[in-house]
Parts: sequence; C-alpha cells; structure tokens
Amino acid sequence: MSASADVPIGRHGLRSRTPLGTTSLMPIPVGAEPEQVEKEPNDDLAQANEVSAPVTVNAMLREREGDVDTYRVSARAGRRLRGEHRRGGARSMTDTTVSVPSPDGHVLASNDDFRDSKDSLVSIGPAADGPLLVRVTDRNAAGVAGDSSTASASASCPS
Repeated sequence: MSASADVPIGRHGLRSRTPLGTTSLMPIPVGAEPEQVEKEPNDDLAQANEVSAPVTVNAMLREREGDVDTYRVSARAGRRLRGEHRRGGARSMTDTTVSVPSPDGHVLASNDDFRDSKDSLVSIGPAADGPLLVRVTDRNAAGVAGDSSTASASASCPS
C-alpha cells in the first residue's frame, strides 16, 4: 500500500466494508521517510540489512521464537543516529529493546520502554564516521513465535 503525496504525515485509519460487516479500524502510519522491507535472515551482526538513513524499515519481529532484527547504517560524526521501534498496534504484545552496537558488538546505547510505552527509542551522536548497527529484540519472544505484529524501525542521521 502506498499513499499519494498529498496525504498528510501522521496516523490514519482504514476500515473495510464487506457483505458481512465492517472491520475494526486498522491504524495506518504515513511518514516522510523512504521505506524498505526487512530481509531475513538478519539476526546476527554479520547478517545485518544495509539501510541508508533516513529510512523506515517495515519488519515482522517474532517471525519465529528468538527473532532479532539487525540493520547496518553509515553514521556520521556530529549527526545523531536514531533507532526507533513502534509496535503494530495497541493489542501487540511486542515489548522491544532497541540497541546500537558497534560492528564488533560493543553496545553503545540501548533503550527499553521509551516514555512509559513498550515502544523503544535510542539516539546516539557517533564520535566518528563509520558503520553502526541498529538491533531490535523482543523481551516477550519466548513461546509466542508467529505473532503477527509488525514494526517500523527508523534510523536517521538528520543534519
């Protein structure tokens, strides 16, 4: 699904009307960043999806028990790198942690439950130009593989 250029940025809703009735309201976020679809496997640091910031990655976290989503982005000194996860909806059981590890795996920043929600946001100002990773994990992954919640992970280097 795509939105035309005149649709305002923000959260919108969609319902379908069928002969059996009307569906529940489904939230549809419309953003300004380009979008990319996650490619599995991307659990390990070596399998990270390459992304160019700014970008929103449409991903399915919890495709299987223990699923992890990892993205590699070129960071620039003096520009903030933001990694964010937004759950697919209010009923989602996803409780993520977003971390920014260096390519050697050292965690530079991490966040769980930003502003009293189960969404996560981390922001870091890298000291030097070079690759960094944005990694999304789910604290509720054990035993609930196959949950259909979707996520948007954003990595941006605003000027």
